[in-house]
Amino acid sequence: MTQQSLERLFADCAREAACGSAYPRLKEDFNAVLTRLAKTPVEATVVDPRTKEAVRVSITRDAFAGGVRRLLYSPSTQRMVPLLVSRALAGDFKPFEPMLAQTAGIERVLSMGMFLSVSCVEDVARIHDGEIARETKGAFVGDVMVRSLKSACELWPLGVLPPYYHAPVRSKVPVLLLSGALDPMTPSYYGNEVARYLPNSRHIVMEGVAHSPFPDCAIAMMTKLVTEASVGNLDTSCLAKIKRAAFTLPSKQGS
Repeated sequence: MTQQSLERLFADCAREAACGSAYPRLKEDFNAVLTRLAKTPVEATVVDPRTKEAVRVSITRDAFAGGVRRLLYSPSTQRMVPLLVSRALAGDFKPFEPMLAQTAGIERVLSMGMFLSVSCVEDVARIHDGEIARETKGAFVGDVMVRSLKSACELWPLGVLPPYYHAPVRSKVPVLLLSGALDPMTPSYYGNEVARYLPNSRHIVMEGVAHSPFPDCAIAMMTKLVTEASVGNLDTSCLAKIKRAAFTLPSKQGS
């Protein structure tokens, strides 16, 4: 899923004249940065956004890949990826430091106990060790995240799910399903699968939208669904105006 989002970014940059000209070897440059960091991590100093204290961090291959993965969650941050890759290839990780600072304080943003309580029993418990290598092969994020999560879940107390928990939800009530075409976590084929069991549903894939935020016209469609209890008269014309934000270019070319 995340790999598909990144590949889409590479392809969209190549199709955008200014981006393709500024970063003609974006995919190759990205892989070169990962290879270099795997051999020789880079030391950096970032400022903790809460304490304002300087924190020394090591930019490893996995740290860089993880930072790029988080940038894919929003179109406003996706647009920065080509520039960050270009600067990293040149040895300049200064533009990447805000992402590192954000990561340093992530435990104050997320409730890790709640995250593990949900993820360990609902998702991780269904992952078999033999599947990890196969499913992560060729993915830039590798297997470090899933293996780390599995290790944490081995120590975390698990709840018990009812036997029907993973069965498809079936209903004839009106349902609006919205997917972002750029989403690195919940791709549109998830929506297609859910829609199979909801005969009175409508699945809309929004171009230029990632995992968040949803555009105003999507919010308007949600409101109309609630007020009219129907997906039959939704106005989707506003979605045609939503495009991927232009990629950030090197400063000498404007941004």
